Amino acid sequence: MWVFALIYLVNDFEETPAKFDVGDLVKLRESFYKYYGRNHDVSECKYGIIMNTKWLYGARTYEVYWMPYSVILTEMEHRLELLSKGFK
Repeated sequence: MWVFALIYLVNDFEETPAKFDVGDLVKLRESFYKYYGRNHDVSECKYGIIMNTKWLYGARTYEVYWMPYSVILTEMEHRLELLSKGFK
């Protein structure tokens, strides 16, 4: 029974479409700031571009290049808000 549940969860993760695509312009949600506060590093992350998406511990994460902070950070999907869709 546990094996069936594990297979179901793995298949569920693979079939869930990504909320953001590579090239999308994003920002941190206001709820992120309310929870974590506005420290110096986070306040410099104004806008970000999705560079890559991957699964980490059963959750979808995104590598985001933050501007003007000029650093790539890994962010969880629920922390991000879409500003505009990227070009294909």
